[in-house]
Amino acid sequence: MQENKDTFTVNPENAYGNNISPLDVTVKQNGATLLVSIGTNSRFVPPVDLPKNPGVSDSKEPLTLSSSVIGKSNVFAFQVVRKSTGTKLWDTSIGGMQFADKFIQIATYLPSRNLFGFGQHIHHRLKVKNLTI
Repeated sequence: MQENKDTFTVNPENAYGNNISPLDVTVKQNGATLLVSIGTNSRFVPPVDLPKNPGVSDSKEPLTLSSSVIGKSNVFAFQVVRKSTGTKLWDTSIGGMQFADKFIQIATYLPSRNLFGFGQHIHHRLKVKNLTI
């Protein structure tokens, strides 16, 4: 894994075809808001109406991101943690992530049953049973 101030690069293993390699992960922090972008700038971005550069948050609870390569399998994983409480808001160490040219898989532990604002699907209720993207 290679790192600089805002970006780190990994070469993860993938069982579903050609990997996107190297895989660039860019992290931008505006106040307590954390934006994590994975892949290259030329990849497709779903046309969901979400802010691309969120404004500075007034929250006093900043988030941190830590990354790792798991075991001999070379599986890349990361966690987003609320600094003040240590709560893991996003933790992909359950199964890592797979990034092939035409296949992306993300598995994560969740801190709560209440989840919203993830993926391409827009739901009008919070108690969604099917969380596929």
